[in-house]
Amino acid sequence: MMQKGEMQGPRGGGMMGNLNLTDEQRAKVEDLMTQQQRESIPARAQLQKLHADLKLEITADKYDAGKVKGIQSEISKLTSEMMSKHIAHQRAVRDLLTPEQRKQFDRHILAGPQGPHFRRGGMGGPMQGGPGMQGRMQHRRGF
Repeated sequence: MMQKGEMQGPRGGGMMGNLNLTDEQRAKVEDLMTQQQRESIPARAQLQKLHADLKLEITADKYDAGKVKGIQSEISKLTSEMMSKHIAHQRAVRDLLTPEQRKQFDRHILAGPQGPHFRRGGMGGPMQGGPGMQGRMQHRRGF
């Protein structure tokens, strides 16, 4: 999913701001981004709930390995669905671009999270190539 900070909005900085979009392209990209963000809210909320449930199960006095595996499976399935939607969104944005803009867009995608114009911000997350807020928090605590 295109998260805040990854490519930022077409009016802001970041990769999208560097594409020199026309007003028509800008409006369409903004519509796509708004739609994608709205659609991702329930999935992100569910993913946060699953991560919380997983933590509770891991720290429970009575450990249930089957329940933990079930939650892990749900997280994997939801993450995969979110990635598929993110990819479809990227393709929809790319389809609006001119050949020259596509070259720049493609360079950004191929460069990955360490490439040009990448900024960590917003919620982060697995769709940005990073661990998201949960992973950053766990990393800081040594997990």
